[in-house]
Amino acid sequence: MLQTTLFSMLAIFLGHSFVAERFSFHHENILGTSLEIKVSASSQAVAKEAETQILAEIDRLASVYSTYDPKSELRRWMENENENAIVSKEVIELFRMCEESWTESQGAFDPRVGLAIELWKQAEKDQKVPTDRDLESIVAATKIQAWRIDEANQSVRRLAKVPLTFDGIAKGLIVDRTCEAAMKVAGIEGVLVNIGGDLRLSGNLEDEVSIADPKSPAKALTKFLLDNRAIATSGNYHRGFKIGDQSFSHIFDPRSAKPVGHVVSASVIAESAATADAMATAFSVLSVEKSLELCNNRPQLACMLISADGKMHMSESWPKSEHEPKSSSGSLATTGKSDEWNGGAELRVDFEINRTDGRGYRRPYLAVWIEDKNQTPVRTLTLWLQTDNPGPRWHRDLKRWYKQNGNRKLTNGSNLIGTVSAATKPPGAYKAIWDGKDDHGKTVKHGKYTLFVEVAREHGTYQLMRKEVVIGQEPHAGDLGQNVEIKSVHFEYLPRGLGK
Repeated sequence: MLQTTLFSMLAIFLGHSFVAERFSFHHENILGTSLEIKVSASSQAVAKEAETQILAEIDRLASVYSTYDPKSELRRWMENENENAIVSKEVIELFRMCEESWTESQGAFDPRVGLAIELWKQAEKDQKVPTDRDLESIVAATKIQAWRIDEANQSVRRLAKVPLTFDGIAKGLIVDRTCEAAMKVAGIEGVLVNIGGDLRLSGNLEDEVSIADPKSPAKALTKFLLDNRAIATSGNYHRGFKIGDQSFSHIFDPRSAKPVGHVVSASVIAESAATADAMATAFSVLSVEKSLELCNNRPQLACMLISADGKMHMSESWPKSEHEPKSSSGSLATTGKSDEWNGGAELRVDFEINRTDGRGYRRPYLAVWIEDKNQTPVRTLTLWLQTDNPGPRWHRDLKRWYKQNGNRKLTNGSNLIGTVSAATKPPGAYKAIWDGKDDHGKTVKHGKYTLFVEVAREHGTYQLMRKEVVIGQEPHAGDLGQNVEIKSVHFEYLPRGLGK
């Protein structure tokens, strides 16, 4: 009896004696975008096991939900015609959630919008805007019931052979299931999974989340702490259609088959990533007033919408932050003294990583920073220091950045690219913006500076790129070239008033 009591006390002690650490992992070209993982774990080995489980679950569910892979379960089902096909529980769940989201959104979310997408893809190819008759035909076809679920026999019958798209919900559903898989790993206290801006936090893990500015996605409109919730953002600033000199959104109203652009960004907080994903799509379609009404009537939902006129609209339960305007509808216009460098002026840096080893490649260590004419570091714009190990070990792989004393004091293993909810972007493509302030928040003077991009890949190559940048009254742009790690780097300096 005494021995059993001692073992029980020891187990309790050991169970609470470790201090969980945070570990981060970053991958590119996962489901056609970027993957960010953060875990609170008892050890590095446990964190890596969680990463392994997340990647495995993504692969498993991609083989179920992908509409691009002809071998996926969903794609094979879509090729059946009027057959009562036996399907997995994952497919049943997807169709059930689609029906619930369609009802909840009053038809604004509808996988049958694939008909409209195909119409506009062909219109872009032909460079001819669809006629009213074309649109009416698509709307009529969209109203036809496309499937019927028979949960008793675990089957789904296809009732109409119309193109379906599940892009507005499947990624969120995958995020939910990968979080659940990671939380089953012994020693994991909390997890964050972010796939292309759709993210969820589970367990004992709180993180600061930013909402990207649709006019300048490298900037954050607002920041707030989130835990045990999910968030997704839908927007038309990364993709779209071009017909002649007209640009059209890639988001369509299934009730009219027309592209929508009155909401340029819709962010939704919900209990699950799948719900957040679907409702972010729906709120891009509905009027701002209707979206706020639906959200305010559901306490488990919160939303922030950016309308085409640049105004910010938030539901009653949207988390407050010092980064937000005090009212629920405000202007996104920048402020600042006209004689200051940062009074609307900015240096934009767009860079893209090469896909070195195909699908799911790990992100390299990278620094993007500014030095003055005396080779003194002024501002670090982007810093990726770690993949799976906290601490200063990987700093030294970024040789020039690390040797600068000012840079070494800047951070203790942190990542200047935080967790961001934004519209899905291509894998490997990133942006950085310099607002004219140094690392201490002081505005710098006009003059000549040097833009540096330094890259080091574990078990890979080391690259250093640089280019002089002239900061003054005139616009200035240039390229830093490319190498085995970097596909492209382009910068553009826009004096105050030209960047808006």
